Amino acid sequence: MEMLGTFKNKTSKEVVKSKIGIGLECLDRQMWDDTDEAYRLLGLTGVKHARVQTGWNRCEVREGIFDFVWLDRIVNKLLAEGVSPWFCVSYGNIFHSEATEPDAVSWPPIYTEADRSAWLKYVEALVRHFCDRITHYEIWNEPDINSFWSQAPDTLEYMDMLKITVPVIKANCTGAKIIGGAMGRGFSWMGFAVLEKYLQEGFGDLIDIYSYHRYRVVPELYSRDDFECLKETFRAYGAGHVELWQAESGCPSKTSTTHALANTPLDETVQAKVLCRSIMTDLDMGVDYTCYFHFSDFKFYYRNGFSDIPNFFGLITFDNPPRCKPSYSAFQRICSLFDEETKREKRFKLDMSFRDMYESKELYSFQVEIVNSRMTSFTRKGYPLISYYMPADLLSSYAGNECWKAKDIMLHIWTSDVNIKNAVVLDPLTGEIFKAEITEDTTQIRNVPTRQITVVDVPLKDYPMFVTDLAAVEEFLAN
Repeated sequence: MEMLGTFKNKTSKEVVKSKIGIGLECLDRQMWDDTDEAYRLLGLTGVKHARVQTGWNRCEVREGIFDFVWLDRIVNKLLAEGVSPWFCVSYGNIFHSEATEPDAVSWPPIYTEADRSAWLKYVEALVRHFCDRITHYEIWNEPDINSFWSQAPDTLEYMDMLKITVPVIKANCTGAKIIGGAMGRGFSWMGFAVLEKYLQEGFGDLIDIYSYHRYRVVPELYSRDDFECLKETFRAYGAGHVELWQAESGCPSKTSTTHALANTPLDETVQAKVLCRSIMTDLDMGVDYTCYFHFSDFKFYYRNGFSDIPNFFGLITFDNPPRCKPSYSAFQRICSLFDEETKREKRFKLDMSFRDMYESKELYSFQVEIVNSRMTSFTRKGYPLISYYMPADLLSSYAGNECWKAKDIMLHIWTSDVNIKNAVVLDPLTGEIFKAEITEDTTQIRNVPTRQITVVDVPLKDYPMFVTDLAAVEEFLAN
């Protein structure tokens, strides 16, 4: 293919709307530095939303006295870059719990009246202070796992927390949106079982948004059918109005011994591919919002005590100045490409083949690859925009297995209206934009004119590539 140029992305100020967010968690425990350079780099990504933890223990460092200066800085810096923050209201406080470590992350303040009262005073002060800048409030983080709930996780205890907290937020912020769940196992069968209990206790009447987390090197493990099951579960309890947010999903850039995916053999290329596959999995399923974890690496890890071990989930390193990883650039390109002008479109027929496929001995093995591949249709500026890739094993070489190899394919696209005329292929990892050849089939069927196009010899890789019309993405083309 002829290379036309490279991808020139938008900044967060230039993007108007988006379903894509980034995690800025753990600043409450100062596990990374929120430097001016970090915010500058964040504003260059094109992301529009950021999840921020409010850190009760950092806000109330003297009993009964609240100081939001550190949190003001984060919120104001984000807004200045065109990024809208939303709050995960968490965690416990050493003055109002039995916590022995100052982070108190696993100590929900619900077991005594004094602790409950202190929590509600904190929530009221927090919401009053930020109500002019923050509209979305998530209550706690991963209450379904032991790491963030000191007792054995209990559905009734979390519902109790919601029932006392939601009225305080609503009373102090007109129009506030309540996010509930923040489920660490939200898309597993265990998560569904817990969700069912929540809904039986009136969960759907308390929240506007349900959030869940997913950490997988193979993000496609959870499918469209699983997402439909999730939507149907809410509908079954009269809560079909609740939005569904994937609020934490990420992959380290090197092997780590702490946090999710610990001890998995990873590198920066795998991280970038998983990022692309993770976001496209969510956009394919039709989530209302997807949030990638995390913007920065962690200098150390602090959860129920200090661990002097770095963590490498970030798009940037914690160096001074930070270094941007390949995942950072891939994130930029996807944020720009999937702004408010790109919309999911299900009325396209997509297929793939390869030259002389029906005479090849690989006919049936390739048909199996077609079954397993991901092809998702969108429109941008009235033109089809197609995401396609093979969700192959990215860790084959580490296991001593043969790696799946990229190959050239013929991508077939039928639409009922406008189709691609000047095909281009975008690679989110390299930023390269190529001109692609197309052929047309304009056969009339029962006097109905049809126009299927075939994009010829485009690469099928183990991460998403994008095919569209040059007119849809000309603004991104830099020579």
